[in-house]
Amino acid sequence: MLWWPVSIQPIWDAIVDFDPQVFVWLGDNIYGDNKRPFRVLGKERTIGPWKNVPRFFPSTEQEMRRRYQLAKSNPGYSKLRQTAQVIGTWDDHDFGLNDAGKEFSGKNASQRLLLDFLDEADDSPR
Repeated sequence: MLWWPVSIQPIWDAIVDFDPQVFVWLGDNIYGDNKRPFRVLGKERTIGPWKNVPRFFPSTEQEMRRRYQLAKSNPGYSKLRQTAQVIGTWDDHDFGLNDAGKEFSGKNASQRLLLDFLDEADDSPR
């Protein structure tokens, strides 16, 4: 589930109004991780059996694909893609897990999804 309403993103219209030639994603393109609630069953996660349960856990590949699809289908973002080249990089959230690094097991799938989102050609050095 997304943490924000996809349809309410007026920032895209403001960006399009600048008539940019290029738009650069710098990370947090989507959030590829999920957040557990701070309180579980009415108790804070810092006590009892939830004490050592990580706050964030990775999304499935299908969840991440859906998040990218929702982001890409936003009308304002679609308009930007028609008028500007879109390039970008990723950070830990796009990678699939808060504070994840090269050891994250889902990194290859996450990379493929990001590059597809950016319309990077399959035969590029990706």
